[in-house]
Order: sequence, then structure tokens, then C-alpha cells
Amino acid sequence: MASSGYTPIITYNSSTTGHTPTTITTGELAVNITDGILFVGTGTNTYNTLVASKGTTSITTLGTVTTGTWNATAIGISYGGTGQTTASAGFNALSPITTTGDLIIGNGTNSATRLAIGANTYILTSNGTTASWQAPAASGVTKAQAIAYSMTLGF
Repeated sequence: MASSGYTPIITYNSSTTGHTPTTITTGELAVNITDGILFVGTGTNTYNTLVASKGTTSITTLGTVTTGTWNATAIGISYGGTGQTTASAGFNALSPITTTGDLIIGNGTNSATRLAIGANTYILTSNGTTASWQAPAASGVTKAQAIAYSMTLGF
């Protein structure tokens, strides 16, 4: 007899591969010992399979995993991972940067693109749509003008 609030476990034992429980109800567990499959009852004679068959190396059906720690090989980029095992290596795997001085900028289509470093003395500018490197304007405040402004304004 099960403790209050618990349902007894039904052990289903078959010597035939592929057999499933014939009688199972909500909350009951059944084990096919031959296949090594665990079943959980979800209704009258309906169930979900909780583990893969013994001897297999993969789980083919799995619900949402809400807790736990990943303890396996790195997840490849094609599967939503980075293929790396550290944050720095993961960033580098996804980054468009290829050369020292490159910048990452948005390209307008919700993805990042590489802006190569500008030429010596060039400055980073914007035209309101994108960033680019440009030669500085030829005019500007001269040293004499800066001194005059400082003296006038009391700096």
C-alpha cells in the first residue's frame, strides 16, 4: 500500500521488445524491463515515455528543461550555441571582427557587421544612417584662437 499522496509503481515486465503498458492511469509508473523504458501515466491507458531505451546514446523526445547545468560537449552554432566552452571564445566565434581596430556596428537588418579600422588620423563619423571613417575637416580652431577664447571666457 502506498503512502498517503503517492501512487504505487506498477512494474511491467516483458521479454518482448517494444511492448508498452496495457493498463496505466494518471500518475502511475511502468517499466519495461526488457527495453529499459520508463512510462508515466497521463490518463486512462495513456502515457509519456521518460527515458530512452537502454543501450542508446541519445534521447529523441524531451520536454522543456527548466533547471540544471549543461555538462556535455559544446553546442555547435548550427544548433544555437557557439561551439565554444568559454564566454570569450564564444564571443570570438560569433564576432565579425577579423583585424585589430575593427568595430562592430549594426547594418540595419538586425545583425552585426565589421567596420574596418580607419586610416591614420581619420575620425569616426555618422551620416545619420551609418558610421564611417572620414578625414578630419581642414578648418578648425587654431591654437591662437583657443588661447583667445580662453582669455575672453576666463578659462
